[in-house]
Amino acid sequence: MANTPNASRREPEPGAFDVRGWLSGVGHVPKDAIQYVTESERSGQRTVTYKCGGSTAKVRMASVAGAAAWELVAEFEGAVDRVLLPRATRFVWRAPRGTHA
Repeated sequence: MANTPNASRREPEPGAFDVRGWLSGVGHVPKDAIQYVTESERSGQRTVTYKCGGSTAKVRMASVAGAAAWELVAEFEGAVDRVLLPRATRFVWRAPRGTHA
């Protein structure tokens, strides 16, 4: 797929979306270099922060008014990407337990 700004990444597995994998494509860094730091929720919007080498990335997640969908917006070193996903999507925010990624 072409590396164009705001382009959607490849389709996730049915029912699951790997947020770190998505950030890896946005920031052009290895997925293993992306580490979950913290998350917060305010006014129905979730913000998750990641450490990516020497940089910080933020992912904001909010429901789409009038649609059964979530909008995710990633901000990483000046790049911004967004994706819409069905409300039933399961999000994978962190590396699986037992790994060091």
